[in-house]
Amino acid sequence: MSKSSKSILLDGSGLEKSLKIVKNEAEEQLENLLAPVAELADDISSGRSKIVKPAPVPVHASTGSERVFY
Repeated sequence: MSKSSKSILLDGSGLEKSLKIVKNEAEEQLENLLAPVAELADDISSGRSKIVKPAPVPVHASTGSERVFY
């Protein structure tokens, strides 16, 4: 951060302006982050969802326990 930026931050009106900028950027990032979640929720509620159930875990016939692949 340059010296001129620091002096703006220390000034009362500059601080208020900086906080508004940070708030707006944070809100925009949050909206961008939540947009896919909201879209998925809309799809689920309207029945348009293409969610696929996970495949069953293979079970070993002789032990009855889950197979572990290394």
